[in-house]
Amino acid sequence: MKKWFKAHGCSLYGDLSDDKDTIEFTDIIVNEGTEELRLAGIEEAVNKIVSYDFKSCGRTFPNVKKLVIGMLTKSVSIKNSLFPNVREVKSNTSSFKSGDMLVKQTEGSGDVLLNTFCKKKDEKIDLKGIMIISDWAFDGCMSVNVLNEEEIRICERYAFNNSALLMQPFTDGLRFAGRILIDAEEGADARLPKNFILKGIWIAADLRKLNSIRIEDYENLKMISFMTRCPKRIIFADKKKVDQKELLQNVLIPKLEYFDLESRQCGLKSIDGVLYSKKGDRLVCCPAGRKYLVIPAGVTEIEPRVFSCCDIESVELPDSLRIIGEGAFSHCDKLKSVKFGNGIEKIGNQNDDEGGFFAYCTELEKIEFPPSLKYLGQGAFYGCKNLRRVRFNDGLKVIDKDAFNYCTNLKEVTLPYSLQEIGWHNFSCTEKINMKFNVHLLAYLAMALAGSKPQDFYVDIFFSDLNRHVVLPIFLISQGRGKLLAAIHKSETVDDVIQNTKTLFRDGYTLKSRYRTAIKQYQYLQLNEAKSFLIFDAEEIAADIIESDNEEDMVNLLMLGIMPEKHLKTIQDNIEIAKPGWTTSLAYILESLKNCEKQTDQYDI
Repeated sequence: MKKWFKAHGCSLYGDLSDDKDTIEFTDIIVNEGTEELRLAGIEEAVNKIVSYDFKSCGRTFPNVKKLVIGMLTKSVSIKNSLFPNVREVKSNTSSFKSGDMLVKQTEGSGDVLLNTFCKKKDEKIDLKGIMIISDWAFDGCMSVNVLNEEEIRICERYAFNNSALLMQPFTDGLRFAGRILIDAEEGADARLPKNFILKGIWIAADLRKLNSIRIEDYENLKMISFMTRCPKRIIFADKKKVDQKELLQNVLIPKLEYFDLESRQCGLKSIDGVLYSKKGDRLVCCPAGRKYLVIPAGVTEIEPRVFSCCDIESVELPDSLRIIGEGAFSHCDKLKSVKFGNGIEKIGNQNDDEGGFFAYCTELEKIEFPPSLKYLGQGAFYGCKNLRRVRFNDGLKVIDKDAFNYCTNLKEVTLPYSLQEIGWHNFSCTEKINMKFNVHLLAYLAMALAGSKPQDFYVDIFFSDLNRHVVLPIFLISQGRGKLLAAIHKSETVDDVIQNTKTLFRDGYTLKSRYRTAIKQYQYLQLNEAKSFLIFDAEEIAADIIESDNEEDMVNLLMLGIMPEKHLKTIQDNIEIAKPGWTTSLAYILESLKNCEKQTDQYDI
């Protein structure tokens, strides 16, 4: 039970329990006239470790000038306003330092400033040895005279709140505590002072408020690159040579949209906040937060992974572009629009090990390739799950492996007549492929589908020049793959293809893929093999459809009008028991049963 205890010059409120090795005090009342306050526990618990947490205490004791920290004190958590006039701290424990402020000593991470207390305007704040400034450390502090801040590494989110440091005027759009950057002016074009090296940045400082910031020293660029709320534009004006690799790492600051070089650095120049080679023919680096970009004419190459994992939403490529590097736009999960120029002939090369040029661009919904494109590289649009429309123009000759694998919403594509080769693992989720009849290309397409992952669907290949369909399971059992390739290779006409593949539905990897393929085959081609399968296995197929809760499959099966009366009644009974809400299916069954009765009446006559 918590209660008040008499202590040295004060009363403390806490819970003294025999079964605990520690005691925590959460409130304090200082005796009137006490100037030296000892935080050294109470007589009733002389051997217990003590914690003082007075952050919720709303009192103030301005008479206290000195704090003495007892040797068993573990922690002290107070507001500056509790003891505003403390100017000396004497510590008898290694957990705290003696001095004019409350400073906690830690192993490894450095000393932590907890309280400056409410220093007056003309008093000094000596941060020598301090590495971390904690929340509310400067609360109520009226001094801006900060010294020896060289070792500061972290300023927590509320470190300078309610202090005079945040009331001083901006200098070139910025506020400082010594050489610690603590605030930015809304809409300012800021600049860091010349020959001024930052020693820390307040984690709450929001540089997004700035229009831009000019930096003349690479050390300051490195410091700002650690910020989570960095400015939209950085103007880098250091005339000293900087290693290109190191410089580019600092351009990938989250949310940075423009990085301007005021003078050329390590063979680079900036155009509209993006870094290019000295000649302007290679795009070398784009800030990670850039959203919209029109790449200028004359650029012939985008280097590998330039936009990877960036915030880019829309990009327009020039006619001069010839090379897109591996993974250039991979994992750009906000990219919605890509406009190709009319000059690019290849996206990747056949000896590329990685590819993945636009892989995992999950917001990309449509793409159109220019007539100049002849080769589409490995994994080019792998995992673009929202890609719905792809327009190929005549001129494309090769789609390499995995270019459109795992594009789960790419349900229909039209292949150009110029296409000669399709690699494995393509169009694994595509249900309709439009093309002109070409046995050679069909063989490649068969291999691409045969190597895809297991699916429950079919692919409808429509030969637009002949107005004919071939329907195949998207994924086949191993023996079926060999049969498919052999069937295509010995075919010369579309009728040959239909004849040679008419029973391949039986080699579908799953029951669903088998009956869905057979349903579509019979719908388009009225093949007896498909009809026989659907009738013979009707009850098993219906049971699987009911279990899968897919009325669309049931309606597609019943619409064929091939089910005998016996099967219809069995299916009707099962639906009425398991899926009474399938009214469309039941309506088709009733209509089919009436037709069966009419046929019986005709035979009787």
